[in-house]
Amino acid sequence: MIDTARRFPFLFLLPSLIAGIMAGELFPNHISVWIYLFASAFVIIIKFTKPYNFQIIEFTTPFYIFFIGILAYSINIAELFELDSLLSNITPFSNLKDYLINKNKLNISNPTICALSNAICLGDKSGLTNEVKNLFAKCGIMHIVAVSGLHVGAIYIMARKVLQLLRIRIIQSKVIAIIFIWIYAIIIGMPPSVLRAASILTYVITGELCNKSFSSLNGILACAFFTLIIAPNNINNLSFQLSYAAYIGIILIFPIFAPAQKEGNRFAKKIVASISVSVAAQLLTMPITIYYFHGTSVNSFILNILVIPLTSLLLYCDFFTLIVPSPISSLLGRCVDILGKTIIGITKLLEPINIYIDNIFMSEVSIIIYYILTFTIFTIIPKYINKF
Repeated sequence: MIDTARRFPFLFLLPSLIAGIMAGELFPNHISVWIYLFASAFVIIIKFTKPYNFQIIEFTTPFYIFFIGILAYSINIAELFELDSLLSNITPFSNLKDYLINKNKLNISNPTICALSNAICLGDKSGLTNEVKNLFAKCGIMHIVAVSGLHVGAIYIMARKVLQLLRIRIIQSKVIAIIFIWIYAIIIGMPPSVLRAASILTYVITGELCNKSFSSLNGILACAFFTLIIAPNNINNLSFQLSYAAYIGIILIFPIFAPAQKEGNRFAKKIVASISVSVAAQLLTMPITIYYFHGTSVNSFILNILVIPLTSLLLYCDFFTLIVPSPISSLLGRCVDILGKTIIGITKLLEPINIYIDNIFMSEVSIIIYYILTFTIFTIIPKYINKF
């Protein structure tokens, strides 16, 4: 247990912080501060009286983090400094997003596809029709119009490829690509999903550049930990819950399907990898979806296999549409139009075979039991099987 805590410290610290934030709802702000001060004094006394007993020190740390969670909820740094409004109105980028939206309108003739590309590339969903929203939501692909890890990862890969073509060295290209990601995040208004994805990617790349042994799981949990320290109300945010559930599902469950990805030709391997990623993410996001919407799409991963590559292509085309001058941008705009129509057309075509189960209800206790069983089946049991 101690070795695990040293390898994955945030695996123990994050639940302690979440418990503290939830407990913070029970106490007035001034009492929360006094609780934190007494807890701090208690931990300091233990560490000074037992300075060489590392087991005691490590045992007290989660309790200390619990009280930090109580304090974080009472202070709420994000609300105190109004970070949301500050991040969404950073100049000189605040007007650039409007300029790019208008440029899309000039280059993409179809209003529905223009609204779709604005949502995918710029995070502006105001133009999406209810018909498109309902279609995507019912088929389980609504995530493609919410700029998140999928989009940030695609843009990072594109930036790296362009920099490689320019003969930029690997280390410099990684640094430039990360800077570019943060500029992109600022331009589109720093939505929480992009902020999360950019933070995680920065954490990962920084670890690689420093030649440090890096754990993806610990990185994800660390980002969640510090996000909740700053904005504890995110614990009740649906987007926050779905994002981290998907990330953790991909990290823990996706490797289990690795043997199946070694069979067949290159195309077959990519198909199997796409299915594995979708299933891994869906296994951990499904109970959250059921809890909030009382329904879920069972076979949405099939549509995701087809839609996600097309979404990446649309993102790349629209990105270059926004940065190149006319008449090249008009030509790329037509490509975006074709890709957008293809995405909507495929979704409508496969909608009749979509299996959507509604009127399902899950309590908080049943969700906890589901996650325990899922982690046991997919992470613990396979390790014991491999030993024999």
